[in-house]
Amino acid sequence: MTASADCPAGAPSGPSGLVLAIREFFLLTLTSQPLVVTSVSKINIFLSWAGVPDKSLLTHEEFVLSSTAVVVTLLGYYVLFGKRHRRKRKRLAEELKQAQRKVHFLEEELLLAKREDILASTPTRPQRRSREIRIFMDGAFDVMHYGHMNAFRLGRSLGTYLIVGVNSDESITECKGPPLMNDQERLTMVEGCKFVDEVVPDCPYIMTPEYLDHIFQTYDVDYVVHGDDPCIVDGKDVYASAKRRGRYRSIPRTEGVSTTDIVGRMLLMTKEHHLRTRSRARGNSVGSLSIAGGASIGEDGDDSNSDNEIHNEDEEEDDLSVLTASNYNAGDERVVLGRQSKFLTTSMMLRLFSAGVKHPADGMRVVYVDGAWDMFHCGHVEFLKAAAQQGDYLIVGIHGDSVVNKRRGENLPLMNLHERVLSVLGCKYTNDVLIDAPLEITPDMIASLRITTVVHGTESDDSSHDVEFDERYRWPKKMGIFETIESPSKFKLQNILSRIQKKQTEFQNKIDRKKRAEREWFDNKYQNGSSSGGISNGKPQARPTKANRGSYQHHSIMATRPPPPGAGSPPRGGDHDDGYEVSEPYSSADDGFDDDVADGGALFGAIVLLEVSYVEPDYLRPWQKSPQGSCTGTGFAVPDDEEGGEGGRRRLLTNLHVVQDATDIRVRKHGHSRRWRARVVAMAADVDLAVLQIVSDDSEEIGDFWSGVTPVSWVVGADERNSGLPLLQSPVSAVGYPTGGRTICVTEGVVSRIDCRNYRLKTSEAAPGKILVIQVDSAINPGNSGGPCFDSEGKVVGVAFQGLDGKEAQNVGYIIPACVAINFMHAIGNGTSADGTDEGDGKSTCAYGGVQEIPFKWANLQNKSLRKFLKFDGNSGVVVKWVSPLAAKAHGEDGAFLKTNDVITHIDGKELGEDYTVGLRLDELMNADFLITGKRQGERTTFNIVRDTKPLVVEATLSPLVPNCPRDHGIDCTPEWLVLGGLLFVPLTCPLLTYGTDADLQASGYLAIYDYMDEELRKFRQDDGHHEIVILIDILKSDVNFGYDFNQRWRKLDTLNGRKVENMAELYNMYIDACQSMDGDSPTEFLEFVFRGKSRIVLETKECTASEKEVLDQHGIPEAVSPGISERAAREREQAKKVAS
Repeated sequence: MTASADCPAGAPSGPSGLVLAIREFFLLTLTSQPLVVTSVSKINIFLSWAGVPDKSLLTHEEFVLSSTAVVVTLLGYYVLFGKRHRRKRKRLAEELKQAQRKVHFLEEELLLAKREDILASTPTRPQRRSREIRIFMDGAFDVMHYGHMNAFRLGRSLGTYLIVGVNSDESITECKGPPLMNDQERLTMVEGCKFVDEVVPDCPYIMTPEYLDHIFQTYDVDYVVHGDDPCIVDGKDVYASAKRRGRYRSIPRTEGVSTTDIVGRMLLMTKEHHLRTRSRARGNSVGSLSIAGGASIGEDGDDSNSDNEIHNEDEEEDDLSVLTASNYNAGDERVVLGRQSKFLTTSMMLRLFSAGVKHPADGMRVVYVDGAWDMFHCGHVEFLKAAAQQGDYLIVGIHGDSVVNKRRGENLPLMNLHERVLSVLGCKYTNDVLIDAPLEITPDMIASLRITTVVHGTESDDSSHDVEFDERYRWPKKMGIFETIESPSKFKLQNILSRIQKKQTEFQNKIDRKKRAEREWFDNKYQNGSSSGGISNGKPQARPTKANRGSYQHHSIMATRPPPPGAGSPPRGGDHDDGYEVSEPYSSADDGFDDDVADGGALFGAIVLLEVSYVEPDYLRPWQKSPQGSCTGTGFAVPDDEEGGEGGRRRLLTNLHVVQDATDIRVRKHGHSRRWRARVVAMAADVDLAVLQIVSDDSEEIGDFWSGVTPVSWVVGADERNSGLPLLQSPVSAVGYPTGGRTICVTEGVVSRIDCRNYRLKTSEAAPGKILVIQVDSAINPGNSGGPCFDSEGKVVGVAFQGLDGKEAQNVGYIIPACVAINFMHAIGNGTSADGTDEGDGKSTCAYGGVQEIPFKWANLQNKSLRKFLKFDGNSGVVVKWVSPLAAKAHGEDGAFLKTNDVITHIDGKELGEDYTVGLRLDELMNADFLITGKRQGERTTFNIVRDTKPLVVEATLSPLVPNCPRDHGIDCTPEWLVLGGLLFVPLTCPLLTYGTDADLQASGYLAIYDYMDEELRKFRQDDGHHEIVILIDILKSDVNFGYDFNQRWRKLDTLNGRKVENMAELYNMYIDACQSMDGDSPTEFLEFVFRGKSRIVLETKECTASEKEVLDQHGIPEAVSPGISERAAREREQAKKVAS
């Protein structure tokens, strides 16, 4: 067989040959195309410039084959996976809708469940009906819609009587520009709402204190209610005055509708026409018109929601092109898509708007009216009022979207069927509605609804429909039940459209601004969707280094110093006449603090991030400070007066260890980027709490911070001593700003244990006594410290402050009970500062005395020999082994207080166990210290004791005691020093053992007298004189002290030259006396320092004086003696001179 003329010799024949022939033809055709030739040429020029060898340059065939492979791959991917992706988008869109419906349903359930709380917590007023609660709402209500009606419904659900104030034209114009509707038109709409009981005209836009007084007194109002979006005018909160009074309540806005949205839909009908072509591939079939505001209506009248419309929602939202009757063509593919309404009409919403609807009773005259009722306005309200007067029961028929669009054309109706149904249902003159009513009224329909009269008005939004009119009402006319009544108002939809057309540019600019805010709020809501406990092990542990002090951790004590899901923040500065959805009921609990529901959005507003810069002292080198550090923690807003009333100052509560040694404190609110400056106004080291106050020379800046911040509510009963404690296994949520992020964080757990512990981590023996603490298994991480822990009802049960290191235990965190925090707030609640001035000046600090201290040491009576020795035959109780001399002295005559060997059997009527425990609740046993430390200042304690076999009752008012060693840096001590001949002396204080790391302390040699220091910390102070324990902590090497080694550091100084040393000032005076004696007849040539254990150091007085400057310069010490010691020594010398004279 010879080769074909079309194939080269030797080429395969058959199918394979055909394929090769096609390939050659394909390559030959494409490679000869100018575009391919040009592209390959340019690519090769670039490759040659880049240094690619000529033999490796791209050929025409390679370019064609690679391009073909890319195209085929993309087409294959689209065919195989494109449809799957479209289905996934559609499924996700449907799931989003279902989730939003569920949110609405749950919010309504929450509203119904919580409504009884506010009813139960509001006192009955004698001049009213029993349990009547009067609510006041106000607003412009311009272009009023069903969102406003829903706000009225929710506002009224907070009470029993709703009063609505309507802003005057003048006040609206002054604050936000002229309204679209005038005073009378807006009043008519509000008066026509079924949820409104009373209307107050001419209300000012901004609620001044004077006008609020008028409202509260004239209308006997309990609460002012508004939406949860801030209403700011000229930088001021419109409702600031009501919030300060504690009589403000908020409700969330109705999602998916606002005046801005409604006006935007009307702009579709007045903006200059500019059409955009939509192809069928984008999901818009020929003849389909998308109605502004919602559903897409086809020729058959069925609703169709394209998932492409959802996908392109953002793109289409800004397209304000319009399709009017004059240019609409059912066969034209150019159609206009209005923005899809985000409002979700649920069966729950329809049911709530239908509340009170009943079937007409027998004998009632049933009146029927029908229409589109688009943009439900004052003309509709007045007509329905007139129609209702024609009978006893009014049924309103509402035509479907397709019917209205077919008759009116353009982008009508502006509101979809569900929105129009809600608007009509919200009218007080409507008894029932017929949804998607037929255009023609038939005999069957008349019989089914028992209609006795069909009414029509003289005014209509329809332009002309004479022929159609006769056909629609032919059966009612034949039956003689048709009536035409004079329309009370000539107001029409066209009036609204014409007003908008006159101010089109102004309205367009306004809604563009508000659309962005509303879209941000909607997207935020649905698309965003520690102190660890260094529990002492019997040895002092180092204070946290604060490099990571958000919370304490045991041993390493990660002291980085140191909520119910919530929705995103609503748009800022929004109009306060928009609609709202689902109220947030409040109640006044017995503790006097404002109550709130467990809604994250409301609760999170009270929780703040603290950004702290601090500089710690160095007690081992007391003349210097540690480098500046920074940390974060959490705080939250609390009312600081016991009753939580209107007069209470607004403050933030946090842990002391978060803000201790702070040089700068900045506060950031949840959902805000701005930082406010704060300062500490009260500290409580014994319970690790501190109160902060926002400070600024500008009062408006302070007001801006507190705008929208509602203080938390304490758990019920927390204001009572040792009460309000959660039950074991009850759920808790810790809310704060822990490490791992910069946003608010919620961790959930349960109450694991109620215990009694010393809050001081490393010097627990110096604590005033054990205090109640709650153990939880929710994560308390660095940064959580100072944050609130909520129960399931959104009430604060405690303050997060400690968490065990993961090396010690897993999921062990501690919170300060609410009752302890409230006692602290009560102690500083009078506002008296430490210097006697008013704390409200923002410069002084409130005085805090401390918790009531345990004034005795005890031992158990488990040993039978001890009981015989004490002649005590009881089965419970403890024996007193040591009593504070200061406490005994404070109670006067002998025998009026506890004594050594007294047996305490009861405290405040509670029987003590032989291990010093009492019953807390049922079978929960607790260390009895909390019966005393949990009391407020001035409360008395009763002890039942047995003394020398005689039962006695001792009553005492206990108080904080002066400790044997100062306990708290910045409160009763600061770093002090005295350098004599290179010997560094300091007073023994608790901070000396807690600041710095364990490694620093161990390297300094403090373990040499650890046992002695521990004993001194345990002791009660014997007198109220200025007694100090003087410690030699270091020897600064120089020629004068050469030969004394470091092993002699950390010694307690007993005497100098044979005289007992009582305190640092006395030691300094002894040294001055010795130096001055060198010029006298009997000079003191040597300084003999004798320490505990009889070790001693002897230095020459003259050499000590001569070497002083050299030693100080070598170690960078500014002075040989700290300023505090120098001043006290000078006073003592002056006093000694007066005594001598």
